[in-house]
Amino acid sequence: MLADDGVTVGPTGQPVTLADTEADLEEHGRIGYGRYGSASPKILAAIIILVVAAIGIGSLRERLGDAPGDGPRMAPDIELALLDGSPWRLSDHRGAVVVINFWASWCEPCKEEMPAFELASAQGGADVVFVGVGAKLDRDEDVRSFIQRYGVTYAIGRDLGGDDRGRGTIERDYGVVGYPATFFISPDGTISAVVMGAIDIDRLQTYIDAART
Repeated sequence: MLADDGVTVGPTGQPVTLADTEADLEEHGRIGYGRYGSASPKILAAIIILVVAAIGIGSLRERLGDAPGDGPRMAPDIELALLDGSPWRLSDHRGAVVVINFWASWCEPCKEEMPAFELASAQGGADVVFVGVGAKLDRDEDVRSFIQRYGVTYAIGRDLGGDDRGRGTIERDYGVVGYPATFFISPDGTISAVVMGAIDIDRLQTYIDAART
């Protein structure tokens, strides 16, 4: 459920990364991690993070219909083509806890948390399913290199749908504006928690356990 005492939405002290359009990438690099990212003033970086947090919270509430007093919200269904070409559907995993992680290969917090996700996936058991949703602006070769580097074995695909150059259909439906963003889906298909920013193994397991109940 999206609630103040049960959900972490926003950076919470963790960095959030963005991506420009493809044209902007060529000219300026990626925000925060591009060719000019290290030269950006600290004040500007702080303003960007605050704006992203505000946009992210508003977008999530608008997309998922969250408001004080509301009950659990159903997660939008997902149809994702995995890197091996096979289809992955959220609706096929009803009855299990599903961890949906939105990420990008250039995202530093994504790199930090990926070993924890792989470990939790390996130890999670049959009632926990992980899926990684790669950024639309990422490059296929970079995604595959990232997966190989971190030894990721759970399902990974890229969110390529829709007409928006910057965001895929799944990111739009979930209101994702920064990486990483992780959604914990309960066995009944409702959203248990949303976390924006890197997650360590202990917090990851805590959210999984909460989603089971």
